[in-house]
Amino acid sequence: MWALRRSLSSHGSSNSSIKSKVSEVLPNEVKAVTPGTRPSPAIRNPMLPIPSAEMIKKASVVVSIIFNASQISFSCIERNPKDQTFALKELQFHPLVLRSKQHFLSSMSEMVTLSKKIPRSDLCMIEEYPTTAANPHMFAYVLQITQLRSFLLGSLTSRMDLSQIVAIKTVAVARLFNTVVGNERVSGQHLVDNIITWKPLPSFIVPQKLKDEYENYSAISKEGLANAILLNLAYWRLTKQFTDSIT
Repeated sequence: MWALRRSLSSHGSSNSSIKSKVSEVLPNEVKAVTPGTRPSPAIRNPMLPIPSAEMIKKASVVVSIIFNASQISFSCIERNPKDQTFALKELQFHPLVLRSKQHFLSSMSEMVTLSKKIPRSDLCMIEEYPTTAANPHMFAYVLQITQLRSFLLGSLTSRMDLSQIVAIKTVAVARLFNTVVGNERVSGQHLVDNIITWKPLPSFIVPQKLKDEYENYSAISKEGLANAILLNLAYWRLTKQFTDSIT
């Protein structure tokens, strides 16, 4: 908008000048409000940026990362194009200790160290969630999580292009797996417990080692890990590659 104001001030205020400058700087908005034209519909997609068809075809290893108050969890799933199976290659979490006073260089160093533990992949999935706190008491927590998230993703961009880091809307993941009540997401841990322990899926392979590790984690740790798995599976489901029903 500042660019538009500067441009208008330097070209006078005639109607023709204003129209030409607005059309140049804000073409989409002009198209929506110009008489005789219909507003363009908003583009809605659960993934941002939207992976290209070529990227989807080439991607065989996907990492997903979940941030919450007590830990950063990540999962790595590899697709086998020959038989269209999906193997869970890695499932880990990094404990977090959020402090009221913590130097940003300390947080940055911690995230750089963590980034080295995250497997290399073709794509990295993160959750897109609100960065503002509805409860004022949660502001400091949201600020710290946002800072850590930025440091970790910034470190990952040293080995990945920005287009390889994709955000999936939290509500989209919840609706895919029926873990939403109203507009609020509820726990999906029971779904992951089932597919790992009780009801294995035909195309989702979980090594016994990872099964044993998962079963021995606390309920709090399992929650973050379960969300990391669901976020990863959400990508494969949204790109119409993973079709098993887990609900």
